[in-house]
Amino acid sequence: MNEPPSTSASEVGASFWQWVKRPHWSMAAPILLIAFTGVFAWQIFLSQSEVDQGLAELSAAYRESRPMESRLSGFSYAPYTKGVTKFSENKFKQAEGILRTQAEKLKSPVAFYALGKLHLARQQFADALQQFEVALKSDPNNAALRNDLGVALMEQVWSARGATHPVDLSESRKHLEQAIQLDHTALEPLFNLALLQHRQGLWEQAEEQWNLYMKNDVRSKWAEEAKRYLGEIQEKKKGKPKG
Repeated sequence: MNEPPSTSASEVGASFWQWVKRPHWSMAAPILLIAFTGVFAWQIFLSQSEVDQGLAELSAAYRESRPMESRLSGFSYAPYTKGVTKFSENKFKQAEGILRTQAEKLKSPVAFYALGKLHLARQQFADALQQFEVALKSDPNNAALRNDLGVALMEQVWSARGATHPVDLSESRKHLEQAIQLDHTALEPLFNLALLQHRQGLWEQAEEQWNLYMKNDVRSKWAEEAKRYLGEIQEKKKGKPKG
């Protein structure tokens, strides 16, 4: 029995492209390209929507009280009580499942940033910083990311402060100032920079920054907090010995 003649890979490839180049396929190629691009774009949109959903669940988990004194980008107002954080474990777990899955699936700056925010909310500062740094390499001009990176650095240092841990918030300050430069309308870095100066006891700078914040945010609950911080500064000034 005779065997069919063998065909090399190069001959198969050449035959394929000759087939594709036939008139009916040449006319269909642009349509196929558009369809493929559309499907790809739709998949990206769906994945982005899932990341947004995960972040919405994360924000909702902290609706009753926020996890730290600083402001995380995109989070709605919630009061802060030192040492006590009320949050929805169920919503947090939903957010965690979504954001971990998307970070593994997409491996994109958006997904890494979102996962970092999840870690930050749980005050897992080292893990948050790792995700933020990866995201920052591909998205250095993201003001919200710069803000949250500044928050992670500030809260990490502040939580470890003590006699053997001097407070150095210079790196945090750098990122918060960059966030303000990148987006002059963003309120979160304005608030956080004022808080940083307040914590350092830089009363003149903090007073100026809180007043600047209140010029941009007049009526919100955040503005009420800024007003209270200003009141603290006034009390400090009253108790300060002259000359």
